[in-house]
Amino acid sequence: QLHMHLNQEHYKCHVCDKAGIPNQFFKNYKSLERHFDNKHFLCHHPQCLQARFVVFESELDLRHHERQVHGTTTGSSKISLEFQYGGRRNNNSDVGPQDVPSASDFDYSLDGQAFVPDDLPQSSASIE
Repeated sequence: QLHMHLNQEHYKCHVCDKAGIPNQFFKNYKSLERHFDNKHFLCHHPQCLQARFVVFESELDLRHHERQVHGTTTGSSKISLEFQYGGRRNNNSDVGPQDVPSASDFDYSLDGQAFVPDDLPQSSASIE
C-alpha cells in the first residue's frame, strides 16, 4: 500500500535511483527540484526549468547539455576534477610513495582537447 501510494502520489528522484540510492521520494515537484539543485546538476535555463526533470548526474553532463542545447554554458568551461587514491598498505610492496597530482597535471577542456605531458613514455608495448 505504502509503495503504491509513494509511486502514485509523490515524486521520485530518478538520478538517485540510477545511482543505486532507491526510494528518494518528495512531496511535490518543488521539493524534488530543490533536491535536484542541491544534490545533482539541474539546468537553470528557463526552457529546461519549465520542461522540468532536466537534471544530470555530473557537472560534465550538464555543461555538455548547455553547450549542445542552449549554445552556451552558465559556468566556466573548465571543470574541477577530484580524485581520491590510496597507496598500498603492504610493507613488502615495491611501490614507493605517490605524489599528489597538481592542477597542471590535468589541463582538460570541454572541446575534447587534452594536454599530455611530454615526459610520458612513448612505448607501443601493451600494458597487461
